[in-house]
Amino acid sequence: MTTDTRDARDTRLRLLDAASELFHSRSYHAVGVKDICDHADVKRGSFYYFYPSKEALAIAVIERHWAVVVHDVLEPTLESDGPALERVLGFMTALHGWAERVIGSKRPIPGCPFANFAVELATQEEPIRMIIAGAFDRIT
Repeated sequence: MTTDTRDARDTRLRLLDAASELFHSRSYHAVGVKDICDHADVKRGSFYYFYPSKEALAIAVIERHWAVVVHDVLEPTLESDGPALERVLGFMTALHGWAERVIGSKRPIPGCPFANFAVELATQEEPIRMIIAGAFDRIT
């Protein structure tokens, strides 16, 4: 991987991390592109190089959270063999562990990232609503 490729990957990940943290702690509408860029220590032009809009970045944040939930929570617990009750208890334990990692030491607890997006944007941002609805459907 070249230095430019590494730098671009690092910049994209910094934007994703910053947006994830800010959307979760403050809300989607309370955070602007400038806030995300400042938090990520990235120039605004770099933001638009990687993401055409704040909505596109929010979708990337949700998709990353979802990939981690599938990998760390759903697959190892619900797709395993064993009694249903053990799998459900394993699911709840793994979900709690994921939530603790997402929340970290934040107090007060800012809530579930999926539910926060759902509550805030359900009637406003159709692409985000569809992704969140799909995640909830798959969990169910």
